[in-house]
Amino acid sequence: MKIRSLILLIFVPLALTAIEQEGSYPIIGTLSPIHEAKIGSQVSGRVKTIHVRMGDRIKKGDVLVELDPLFLEIELKRQTALFELSKACYDEALAEYQRLQPLWEKEPPSISKKSYEDAQIRCKQRKAQCDQASADLENTKQRLLETRIIAPFDGVIVKRNVDFGESVTTMPAVTVAEIIDDTKLLFEFSLPQDLLEKVTVQTARVTLEIPGLNTYEGTLSVLSPQLEKDTRTFLCQVIVDNLDGKIRPGIFVKGTIYWNN
Repeated sequence: MKIRSLILLIFVPLALTAIEQEGSYPIIGTLSPIHEAKIGSQVSGRVKTIHVRMGDRIKKGDVLVELDPLFLEIELKRQTALFELSKACYDEALAEYQRLQPLWEKEPPSISKKSYEDAQIRCKQRKAQCDQASADLENTKQRLLETRIIAPFDGVIVKRNVDFGESVTTMPAVTVAEIIDDTKLLFEFSLPQDLLEKVTVQTARVTLEIPGLNTYEGTLSVLSPQLEKDTRTFLCQVIVDNLDGKIRPGIFVKGTIYWNN
C-alpha cells in the first residue's frame, strides 16, 4: 500500500515598499526684489534737503527727501484764518437760530415764519462754509506733511533722481528715489504644460546655482493658476531668503526643479 504525502504550500504576501522615482527639469530665470518702488511726491516743490544716497540702508518711515515748505506754510496760515472766521460766523448763526427756535415753537409763535426760516437757512449755510473751511485746512496740513518724502518699507536705495534745488512735480510725476527690499528675492520661471499635473507646491523642490555662492535649495511658493496662451507654459515662483545681502538682485540663475512621479 502506497502512502502519498500531501505538501501544502502557503504563500504569504510580503509588504512591498514603493520606490518613488523622481523627475526633474532644468530652469532658468532672474532673481528680482520681492518689493520695489519708485518713490514720488504727493506735492510739488523745490528740493530743500536730501537725507539719502545710492546704497543707503533705510527703515520704513525714514525721511528720504524734504521739499521747501515755505509756500505751504503761508497757505496754512491763510486757511487757518479762514476757518476761524467761518467758525465764528457759524457760531453766531447757530446762536441766533437757537434763540429763535423756542419762540417759533411755542403757541402761538411770537416771531414770523419768515424770520425763523431765514435764521434756519443762514445757520445751514454758515455750517456748510465752516465744514468746507475745515476740510481745506486739513488738506493744507496734509500737503505740508507730504513735503517730507518717507520710505514705504525697509530696504536699500538703488537710485536717487533729484538733487538740491531741483523742482519736483506731481504732474508729470517725478521719481525722487528708487527702493528695493533685497532681504527676500523672487525667482520666477516657466514650465511646459506637460508638467502641470506633476509639479505641485507641496511636492516639488528647487535647487538654484547662484554664482559665487552655494547651491540654494527651496520649495515652490506659487504656481500660476493659468497657462500663457502664446507659450503654453505656466509661471512658478520661489522666494529666496537673502538676509545676509550676499545675493545681488538682477542676477541670472540656473537651476533644477524636482518632483515625485
